[in-house]
Amino acid sequence: MWAWLFACATPWAPCRSGWAPAADGHCWPIEASSFEEALDDLPACEPAVANGRLDLDAGCVDGACAYDPIEPFEEAFGPGNCYTAWWDAYRVYCTWTNGVDGLFPDADRDVRPDPGAPGDRVQVTAPYDGTTDDGLGIDGDTSCFVASLGDPERVILIDVAGVLTPTELWWPASGVTAYDQRAAEGGDVPDTEVDTLVLVGPP
Repeated sequence: MWAWLFACATPWAPCRSGWAPAADGHCWPIEASSFEEALDDLPACEPAVANGRLDLDAGCVDGACAYDPIEPFEEAFGPGNCYTAWWDAYRVYCTWTNGVDGLFPDADRDVRPDPGAPGDRVQVTAPYDGTTDDGLGIDGDTSCFVASLGDPERVILIDVAGVLTPTELWWPASGVTAYDQRAAEGGDVPDTEVDTLVLVGPP
């Protein structure tokens, strides 16, 4: 069953047709059919060139997977730049210049992932250029992800210049979350292309 969350880009402005103001100052859609239409109205899918380096089902990036320890990541990408998570002194993020980052346990708080300890997730952003076997990847069309993974279980939509546009999509059964939070030409608005993927691997 789908769940939806919504926001208006300018909640102080009058609501557009089919939306109504709420006590929280936001415009909320009157009919749920709008949400299905938002996905149906995405630009047609144009897959990128497939290279098989990204595996959404397994949660893997160039052979390093969401629940792997730091070692496969360093084998694939070299030493990462690690820092303590702001929300947990016993977790560290490690980032690589190719757009990959991972989250790992750090029980001894030495700002290094514990050797052999399974990680929590892997995230990819630009300039990562790996794609799946069917051409899904960073800066790929959101519609391609919907076509490949099916309708998301949860989605956040925002009103961008009168167009209802997905900005976050969750597929828990696949362990995939996709974000479209900025436009390629600049600006913090979705442009119907995925700019961040978070992979946690199969449940």
